Amino acid sequence: MIGKIAVFCKNMLDWFKSSRCFIRYFLDAFHYANNLLLLTLTLLAIFIVSMYMIISAQIGISPMLSLVVIILLSSVLASGFFYFIKNSIDIVSDGESFDKSNIKQTMSAFYTGVGEHYLSFLGVFILFFILASILVIATVILADRFICPINQLGIDIRDFFIVLADPNQVEVVKQNLSIEQQTNLRYWCRLFLFTTQTFTFLIMFWIPEILFTKKNIVVSLFKSIKRVILDFPSSLCVYLTIMLLNYILAVIIVVLGRFSMIVFILNIASLYLLIYNFYAIFLYYKGRFVEDRGWIA
Repeated sequence: MIGKIAVFCKNMLDWFKSSRCFIRYFLDAFHYANNLLLLTLTLLAIFIVSMYMIISAQIGISPMLSLVVIILLSSVLASGFFYFIKNSIDIVSDGESFDKSNIKQTMSAFYTGVGEHYLSFLGVFILFFILASILVIATVILADRFICPINQLGIDIRDFFIVLADPNQVEVVKQNLSIEQQTNLRYWCRLFLFTTQTFTFLIMFWIPEILFTKKNIVVSLFKSIKRVILDFPSSLCVYLTIMLLNYILAVIIVVLGRFSMIVFILNIASLYLLIYNFYAIFLYYKGRFVEDRGWIA
């Protein structure tokens, strides 16, 4: 009995040290994610994009033009942001010191990422928008065919997408619906949740694939999906862990929603969690697919 326990403990220790252990990448992410400079830059960029959205809505700028401008601005943020994450991981992996408070080092990495990868991320946003639109249309067709026609939901299609974007609106919308319509609406929402989460899971390694392999975005997309499928159990564990962390924080925000100052702090924490999750994904990708010589894809 003692021998079996010892073997089990040894196997667990070997697993924890291996590249397949997703837990250690989340632990390692704490070493990188608490970078206040990167957090500040991200907050500033999000503020600029948000202010543009508010101003454009108030002065009546064409929604299509606003979408183009937002994609252009978001591409700047994403190219610098994700390159910075990769660069900081590479620096530490090479045995060099990484100073999180060094403004010059932070800005240099951010600008380098924009200069080298802006066009790639512009293509990523455009392709993502196209794929997401196809996904939404396909999901609507499936729901209309196998659940109920959309005109039988009892709500406008625009209200339905508002519900998807803000689950807190579900109770407001359901007040004027029959029991059958409420049930159908619930099934519609669940189908959208399943398809969107599956899509997000499949493209989880798309950005690391682009930055580490430096291949074009279409090839990187297919290769990243292939990695997720071939490494399905571990990749699923990584994704579910990220979802669990986000869910816990969302519950905390709902519970403490009446305290405005606490909600403000928790919203900052949610942005930090986003950065932390990206670091964990990049660390897992590098450890599993770049440094692991046994991986063949």
